[in-house]
Amino acid sequence: MRCNHCANAPCVEVCPVTALYTRDDGIVDFDKDRCIGCKACTQACPYDALYIDPLSNTASKCNYCTHRVDNGLEPACVVVCPEHAIISGDMDDDTTEISQLLAENTVVARKTEKGTAPKLFYIEADEISLEPVATNRESGYMWSSQERGVGHNVAKDPSPSEKFDNSAARTYDAPDKGVLWGWEVAAYLVTKGIAGGAVLISIVLYWLGKGRQDMVLVSLFVGLVFLTITGALLVKDLDRPDRFLSVLLRPQWRSWIVRGAYIITVFGGLMSAWMLGYYMDWMGSLTVLNYLIFPFAFLTVVYTAFLFAQAKGRDYWQNKMLPFHMFLHSIMVGGSAMLVLSYIMALEGVYWVRFVLLCSTFAHLLYSVYEALHKESNRDARLASKMIHQGIFKNQFWLGVVLLGNILPIALLFVNVSYMDLGAAVLVIIGTWIANHVLVKAPQLIPLS
Repeated sequence: MRCNHCANAPCVEVCPVTALYTRDDGIVDFDKDRCIGCKACTQACPYDALYIDPLSNTASKCNYCTHRVDNGLEPACVVVCPEHAIISGDMDDDTTEISQLLAENTVVARKTEKGTAPKLFYIEADEISLEPVATNRESGYMWSSQERGVGHNVAKDPSPSEKFDNSAARTYDAPDKGVLWGWEVAAYLVTKGIAGGAVLISIVLYWLGKGRQDMVLVSLFVGLVFLTITGALLVKDLDRPDRFLSVLLRPQWRSWIVRGAYIITVFGGLMSAWMLGYYMDWMGSLTVLNYLIFPFAFLTVVYTAFLFAQAKGRDYWQNKMLPFHMFLHSIMVGGSAMLVLSYIMALEGVYWVRFVLLCSTFAHLLYSVYEALHKESNRDARLASKMIHQGIFKNQFWLGVVLLGNILPIALLFVNVSYMDLGAAVLVIIGTWIANHVLVKAPQLIPLS
């Protein structure tokens, strides 16, 4: 759990409000007065170095005892260690002890493949002592175990492991921080999917002459409602919701949290402008607004894939197909919402909405099968996949996502009966929620320390 003070720190890149930053001397420090408690840094760190301080509800971590370093002292852990097993210093100065040790010994760093350029090195370390998935996680340990860790939503779900040939038993373990991104994140993936997907479908059908302006109007109303719910879920997930506006007012532009917040804000503003133009009979402006709304609807449904990609601690989220996956989900849930409203409000284009829903659901079924058969090259991603398709989430995936959310809706849509279509739409939304729940939770159960 020791901070590696990376030269390319992913926690700094993902932090939306510059609460984490790299000092001129290379130390990765943090400012708890800026932190909004979004927990993105805990997902971005491959070394499990960040946690949520229960006193301030903000992120916290080892900051190399900057209060001591600034006064010419070494970090406290270095001073207190009775065996001089922890060595600190300037690696760029050839005269320092740490530089000489690095030059004279075989050293390893953890997860260098992440491109983080970590500055914490282990001398002659056995890989099994540095790799958390090398041994099984048990309910208790011979010497010490902390059943409740620093953070919240602590979960003790068993995670799979891939044992080395020389695997050893654990006798001490780091605190389990549990699932820090919970149901709110899975729910907001569904709600913003409905908002963006409904708008995308209605605009495309209008452009193709398969739907009228009233369908676009209804989809924009749906979009505004579910975008508002999305915003509420985003704020609720923060441990410091009182600082939410800092994302917009003090943005750190490399973070996809910031980019996503502005995308959603612009998307909502354009939809509001369209509806105003419709009721004010400014029909000429609607054509222009359709072209402006479309890309922001698309970005709304896929930007989270790029946020997940910034979470370098979770290898399963590094899937390059994730934007396509989220786009499919949005078309499915957006089409389901429009199909329900098309019957309630007698809108034109019901056949084409059903056709879009059928095609997208079938495409998702094929993708789900591919995902289950595909072998991940990365160990942690492979373990998360095993957990989803063969482990503790297998019933949710095969019964909830594949059967309930894909196969049954496809069968019902082929019947071509109105109440069957409505049932299919509801099942698709439920199945998509389950899929997102599994996608969000499973990778967080793979231990990083």
